[in-house]
Amino acid sequence: MNTGGAESLQGIAADLAETQRELSGLAGELRRRAAAMQPASGQDPEGAVTVHLDAEGGFDRVSLGEDWREDVGVDGLGPAVAQASQQAATARMQQWSDESIERPEGEDAAPQPAPMSFRLGDPTSTEARASLDQLRELAATAESQLEGFAAAIKAAQNTETAGSSPDRSVRVVISANIVSKVEIDRRWAENASDGLIERTIADALRSASPERNPADAREQAWSGFPELAAVRELAHNPEDLMRRLGVIR
Repeated sequence: MNTGGAESLQGIAADLAETQRELSGLAGELRRRAAAMQPASGQDPEGAVTVHLDAEGGFDRVSLGEDWREDVGVDGLGPAVAQASQQAATARMQQWSDESIERPEGEDAAPQPAPMSFRLGDPTSTEARASLDQLRELAATAESQLEGFAAAIKAAQNTETAGSSPDRSVRVVISANIVSKVEIDRRWAENASDGLIERTIADALRSASPERNPADAREQAWSGFPELAAVRELAHNPEDLMRRLGVIR
């Protein structure tokens, strides 16, 4: 009995399953790290100002220490806000790069895809083997693009934006996604309550934030990395991609 055809079918099925696991695992790891991000905060060296970021990295609120007027004074408040913002951004980046991010209890690896229900194409055809090679190459190329994709996002956000509070008492400049300058009206700060100052600074930070721009830099970055974008789509429907590649039917 000739078992060559059956063995070939089994080999291609095993290759498909392994390739799907690799691609889905990569996409799952990216999703897991994004979901694991937590709110972050940072302080200036004197501890006069604390800037709080939400889990998405947006400016949430600002807290002033009880003795901020003695510690940094009105003239030093703007630079202190900038320093606290920079520390908060650093704390968030450390979360993203932290290899020790804990997985949910009972989760040892990225979620594995459910078994696919399909019929294989002709396992001996040139088209089927070429499609399988394309899928393998897609996985390898996507993984090699991760660093470049991160750099593309950084470059897309490497612009200067400015914003002010509604009453223009606080002005913020953000360069390369980092708060570089905070200007605060001296007379206003001398007479405003701490609570009002906190809310007004937070409003100005949000106003200057690049996230307010309708053009999403992250989505723009995907266009330069089609293989990585394909992996993202594959995570939602890997069977559909394989069908379009002609590997299964």
